[in-house]
Amino acid sequence: MVDAVMNKSRLFLAVARTEAQIYVFYPLEFVVAFINRGLAIFLSALFWVVAAEFGDNALLDRRFLLGYFLIVSGMTQISFANVNVASHLLRRIKSGAISSDLLKPIDPFALQYARSYGSQVQFLLISSVLTVVGVLYASDGFSPLLAVWAVLNMIIINYSLNRMTALIGFYVVEAAGIKNSLLHVLRLLQGMLIPLNLLPLVAQDVLFFTPFPSSLYMPIATLLGADIAISNYAIGTLWGLSLLPISAWQWKRATRKYEAVGL
Repeated sequence: MVDAVMNKSRLFLAVARTEAQIYVFYPLEFVVAFINRGLAIFLSALFWVVAAEFGDNALLDRRFLLGYFLIVSGMTQISFANVNVASHLLRRIKSGAISSDLLKPIDPFALQYARSYGSQVQFLLISSVLTVVGVLYASDGFSPLLAVWAVLNMIIINYSLNRMTALIGFYVVEAAGIKNSLLHVLRLLQGMLIPLNLLPLVAQDVLFFTPFPSSLYMPIATLLGADIAISNYAIGTLWGLSLLPISAWQWKRATRKYEAVGL
């Protein structure tokens, strides 16, 4: 059992390293990625800074908002909250390229995760810097234990959400359109577009019983020192522990069907 896990881990790292080597030959990709991410952050931050400056809502604190969206930009890429892994898999399923992945000694979903980490190493580096800068700039202090708890919840839930989104490709030909629609909803529910503490209290109470706040908002709010009930962390853990085996079972079921009859 241990040997199998170690072998798969080595394969995962080998795939990620191979994908990352492209930037040795194309270093300009780092510059382009930095400009692209920097422009997106600037426009988002500008909007919320203006809103904080001229708005009359006491929750629109400029320091909090700027730090929040710096960390959002980082955490979204690190955890693939933007279901980027699912997007790549949907294209491979539609084109039939997933067939060759099924022959490899590593699960196709884990294989795509490794590819995504390796091929987007420049974004991951930028994202790590943005997260650190956001915390240093806006955080009032936080509990390391709660931060680790929240980040683990985020990683597990987003891993499962990516896998469940990719499943659409096995049942719907034009799955990309459905994925894009889901992504718009996810961006709102996760806190990617707007901090969830700015929503009406009733909406917040309902949302915290779903997995979505734990997939992005909660780790960010925790790092910024927000006061969050322990029960909300526990709810995130319950969702993570539930979605992980369910998505794994559904993925195995779908890939077996694909191997048997195709799309």
